[in-house]
Amino acid sequence: MSVSRGRDPESLERENDRSLETMGDRVSMLKNITMDIHKEADSHHRILDGMRDDMSGFQGVLTQTVQHFSKVLETKNGRYFCYLFGFFIGMWFLSKIIFA
Repeated sequence: MSVSRGRDPESLERENDRSLETMGDRVSMLKNITMDIHKEADSHHRILDGMRDDMSGFQGVLTQTVQHFSKVLETKNGRYFCYLFGFFIGMWFLSKIIFA
């Protein structure tokens, strides 16, 4: 076994030990980073799951509202009520535009 560039084996051994320590520190740092990324991803998944559940509930309420509104529109009195409500909303918008 030849000594590299005139260096003694002990100095090479110390250099290798320092390099191994440095690599160990870097591996530890990368492990911590990946664990943080994993925690963050799990947190985002929980948030998205909650949003999906909220949207599903909202979709059910909206579907029910549309069904009730369709029933109201099928009756003659319901149609007149919708026209009257639309008229008042239109007047309210018009007053906002005129008096703004």
